[in-house]
Order: sequence, then structure tokens, then C-alpha cells
Amino acid sequence: MLKQLLLIVCISPIFATYSCDDKDDIVLNLRAEDFNEEVLITTTRNTPVTRTALTDNADMTINTIWSNLDTIQLFVNDTKYTYTPRIQADQSTVVFISTDKNKIKATEGQKVYATLCGHLNDITIKDGIIHSNTPLGNVRYVDAKDTKWTYMYAVGTIHNGRLNLDFKNMFAYIKVKLTASTINHTNFICVYSQNTHLAPTSIEYDLNKGEFTQNCIDNATASVYAPIPTEFTNENKIALRNDPTEIYVPIIPTDGTAGFFTATCTLNSDGTMADELRNIFYFDAPEEGLKAGTLFDINKNDIIYSNSLAMDKSVKILEPATKGDGISLVFLGKGFTDKEIENGKYERVMRREMERFFSVEPYKSLRSYFISYMVYRVSRNNNMLTYTKINEDQEWYETPEYATIPLTGEKNDTVMRAIVVYNSNCIGRSATLWSENGDFISCIMENYPTLTPHEAGGHGFGLLADEYVEPGYENIAPSEDAKEELDYLHDEYGLYLNVDYNAEKPVWAKFIGDKRYASEGIGVYEGGYTYGKGVYRPTINSIMNHHTLSNTFNAPCREQIFK
Repeated sequence: MLKQLLLIVCISPIFATYSCDDKDDIVLNLRAEDFNEEVLITTTRNTPVTRTALTDNADMTINTIWSNLDTIQLFVNDTKYTYTPRIQADQSTVVFISTDKNKIKATEGQKVYATLCGHLNDITIKDGIIHSNTPLGNVRYVDAKDTKWTYMYAVGTIHNGRLNLDFKNMFAYIKVKLTASTINHTNFICVYSQNTHLAPTSIEYDLNKGEFTQNCIDNATASVYAPIPTEFTNENKIALRNDPTEIYVPIIPTDGTAGFFTATCTLNSDGTMADELRNIFYFDAPEEGLKAGTLFDINKNDIIYSNSLAMDKSVKILEPATKGDGISLVFLGKGFTDKEIENGKYERVMRREMERFFSVEPYKSLRSYFISYMVYRVSRNNNMLTYTKINEDQEWYETPEYATIPLTGEKNDTVMRAIVVYNSNCIGRSATLWSENGDFISCIMENYPTLTPHEAGGHGFGLLADEYVEPGYENIAPSEDAKEELDYLHDEYGLYLNVDYNAEKPVWAKFIGDKRYASEGIGVYEGGYTYGKGVYRPTINSIMNHHTLSNTFNAPCREQIFK
């Protein structure tokens, strides 16, 4: 291929004076005047993007093969210039020439911004931030091989009449290799961003920082539906092809540089694991780095096995109490190997969940009264696919063996408050188990920032009820037995004081109309305790309702936590 490209260069009159023996000579000896330009504009890097092919190499970057149909926009002092690639000398060097008489001047040290923004033509720039009045479109339905979805940028300065543009991709890509058995009965893969940094709704990109601005990022949990280029035999969508199919999904790392992705399985109606790989989750806190413009190969998540149990049941204080006797919280994992303890992943995950627990009021203000422990729990392997459904009996039997270790003789606090974090690559509902004496075990299966406050802070410590409506229960009201049970929990244990079936005088009635809580909109809202009818909650939303959309406990919840 290289020889063919050099031959093309040699027969062009422009290059008649240059030797074809060494491709580097061609690159170095090019002159701006040979292209009727004042500035020789080149790119001399295999950039991690592509226009005509997605060909990844060993280090998971994507090679670029430029097209002569490409158009880049160059900006000097916010003035736009349009250039196109003229030649590709060695598959990594491209010379750009102006499409009109408006050419960049050879001003030494001049800063130049360059963009290639797919199908958007109304790009403008101000103070290093590019804008477009045209909506970006639904990036959630992108075939990454479609050239209109190539978005890249470069920032360079003119030096000695030359401008070299080191292009970078605005998106990173997830590569997913699928087989027919993987995609039977479905024609898409979902990519979920728990922390809402997945795809922008419009172009507003800070070229100096190399990241999309918050103004153009959707602040709701998003999903990408990546179409699978295959055929199906009938309406049942049984795949005809058995050979692997690769799809590429564009995403935005939260900070523009790193992120973590994990594949997930799906559940059958009986709670067992299905065979299909359908979901990929993106997390804020990176356990593995993903540089912008690189690929993450979801199929390389191999199971890791433990060789040593030496660290099993060891205890470490993550954070001591500085006030009072210390209310104990115990963080431990499930499905972590000795290697994941040695490389620090275990402790990073436990500290992450500790920070999440104390990220919400009133725990944020009361943090100094708690002592947070970490207990190492070594598993033989990190394959959590068998734990797609919490085994409550198993958890209640196994967890105390670890969670009670630091409580022995610890300032008379013998209540077990355990937060068990699953090292999980599967979808499964998190849950909290508790007993009458205050013991609780919160099983955290998914990486939501507000999941630990909801489960451990709300259900476990606060003994609060869910304020959401279970899907399928939208038109269902509690039975008389369920109402009696709720009254019993209210009266005997002071539990679930954030839900009530009495709309006239709910248990939080004293908060209604109290001016101190006017901003919270405390009232009586139908739906809660998983029922859509006949049960009420104090606020439209709270962390006990849609915890992915709210990170606050309402006033009745906060009062119960204080008590």
C-alpha cells in the first residue's frame, strides 16, 4: 500500500522535484508555495479517529485514513477558513489546502484551532469554544462507521511557515464484538451512563480543555442504542449470521480523559441469567483508564481468580469518629479477588461507597459521629454472573461472619450496619435486609452514586420506605392487610414514616405548611410504598423515590434519620 501511495505522489507535477526513495523526505521537503499557500498545513500523526474506516491496532487506538471529501474548519482569531486534504503521502501525513481565496497568513506564533465536525456546517468559535446552531442529532443511534459522525479537533501554532495539526477525537469509542448467540431476539446494545456524561445534545466544545461543556450534556440518565448490522430471518429476530459482528459506540468520558466500562448480562423472568450481552455501563470513578479517542474492547473482561486468602477478614479503619462514641459502619465487598485487593481496587471501591454514603444530608453534617471500617473479603474469582439475584438467606448467613469482626468490644456498639458492595458485571436489583434490633445489610449491586445513600442511608440506617411505584403497580392500591402492617410499623417501631395511606392526616402532617421547609414543597402526593394508588409520600421526588434524579432526603426522612 505504501508503494502505491508513493507512486501517486511521484507522478503528480507538484512533487516532480522530490525524490520518492524515502517517504520521510517527501514529508519534510514539502513547501507551502507548492500548494499556493502561505502556510504548509499538515497532520503527521495516526490520530485515534477515522473517516473512512475503523481499523484499530494493538494499543486500541483507531487509525485515520483521510478522505479527499473531508472538510476541516480552521479558526484564527475567531475567523473561519475552510481547507480540504490534498494528498496522503504515507497514510499519516496529510496536507490541507484552502478551498477559496481566503487563506491563513504566515504569522509566526499564531494560534490556530481546527475542527472536523461531521455533517455540521454552521460551526463558529469564540474564546476557544466551538458552537453550532444545528442540533447534534441523536448520537444514541450512531453507526460509528458513518463518516458524518466523525468529530475531531486540533490546536496548533504557526512556526516557520508551518502548522502541524495533532488531531484528537471528541468521542471515545466502545468496541463490542457480538455473535449471533449474543444478539438473538434483540437488535441493539444499550450503553447506560449512570452519571449522565454520555452524549451531548448539541456541539459546544472547549478546544483548549478538550472536552464538551456542561451546557450541552444531557443531565438525565441516557442510553445509546447501537444498531447491529445483521439480518434476521423473521419477526422473532433470529440472527442469520454466526460470524462475530463488531460495533463501535461513541461516548464522552466525564472528565474528557478517563472512564470505566463494564458489560452486563440480562435476567430472565425467573431471575436466572440470560445469555445475551445487552448492556454496557459507564462509571465516573475509573477502575481502568480509557483515554479519549481510544477503544474499550468489552470482550476482554476476563475472569480473575484468587491465589491467596491471606487478607481475608483483615480490618482497616477508613475513617475514625471524632465526636461521640462512634456509630459503626462496615464496608465490605463481594466477588473481589486477592489481585483486586493487592492493586488497590477493593479499597478504592469501599472508599468510593463511603464517600457516597456521606454525600447526602443529614449524613454529610453528622459524618464526624461515624466510624467507618473496611473488612477484606477475598473471593475465589470475580465472576459475579451467578449473583444476578440477591440470595437473602445466604447474605444474612454469610455477611455477619465478616461485618461483626470490628464490632467486638468496640465502645458498646454491637449493631451490625453492613454495606456489601458487589464486584458485579451484571444487572441485579440492590436490596437492604434488616432486623428489629437495628442490624442491616445493604447489598449494593449497581454503581449508582445515590444507590448507597438510598439503600444504606435510607432503608438501612433510616428505616425508611420506598417512595416509588413499582412498575406494574401503577393502578394498584394496598390491601387492608398491607394497611394494617403499615400502621403496625408506624406505631410499634417508628418505621416507614415517609409513607402513609391516610391522605387527610399523614404521619408527616406537621411539616405541611411549615415555612422552614417551604422550598421542599412538602404535601401529600399519591404513589409510594411501591403502590400507585392509595398510598402517599411527602414530596414529588426524593432520594427514596427516583434516587437517580434526586440526591436529597425530604424533611420527614431527615427527621427519622436524626431520631
